[in-house]
Amino acid sequence: MGDAKRKQMSRKAFLTLPENQHCCYCGAPATTVDHFPPRNIFRERKYPEGYIYPCCEQCNSSKSNDEQSISFLLCIMDWNNEREEENFLRLYKAVKNNHPKLLTEFQKLPRTRSKKILRQRLGSQYEVMQQGRSDWIAVTCGPEATRLLKQLCIWFAQTGYFKHNQKLFRGEIFSSIIPSEFLREEQFWEIVRKFSGMPIIFETGHNISNQFFYRYFSTEGGFFSIFQFGSPQFLFIVCAISEDHLKEDREIPSGWHRSGLVGPKL
Repeated sequence: MGDAKRKQMSRKAFLTLPENQHCCYCGAPATTVDHFPPRNIFRERKYPEGYIYPCCEQCNSSKSNDEQSISFLLCIMDWNNEREEENFLRLYKAVKNNHPKLLTEFQKLPRTRSKKILRQRLGSQYEVMQQGRSDWIAVTCGPEATRLLKQLCIWFAQTGYFKHNQKLFRGEIFSSIIPSEFLREEQFWEIVRKFSGMPIIFETGHNISNQFFYRYFSTEGGFFSIFQFGSPQFLFIVCAISEDHLKEDREIPSGWHRSGLVGPKL
């Protein structure tokens, strides 16, 4: 079914479709719908059309706090986050109330170390000054932030596989987070060009690809994608491989995370 028709349907009608009978995360009977990426990531909650999925109440409710915290992390990982102060404060207050552990993990780095990191990330001290980031302070993230970003990749791969293969996913998800300076490397773009799928993200007829964008390649047993939010300091890479296509002795390179089996038994 096309995204335009899907948008016009009521939740009840959406869940009566044969492909939407089961939760896309756990396989239980679907009783509600889930928006992913979550709506609170987007400015004024103008979330993209067609990115809704069949879900059970338990999965939907259990994701709520983590999604809120993920939205906060993505906000502070946006190079242009200073333009979204109102959104930042809203998310900060929500995380402070519901997930304070995440905030206690952040550790500010010394100014000299922060300047060095900015020069490395942006290419030169000139670029740092040109972009008005001389006063930025770098912070380190702890294990809770790492867990949340890994979970973001798992959910994105599960929903991406469901959306583009029209079936539930069970298998393993391999993910990596890479700094945005890779965008300057031709070798990186050689890989990206192999991902032929490049959807344009719309909200009520407006292109909002500047808030959320991905490229992907999907095939029987696999979904592979690079995705980003806003003007990212980091990009995400996911490779979802179904259980019947997995190799037990598969080794993964440094910097990659392997999820273990996720999804319902099919």
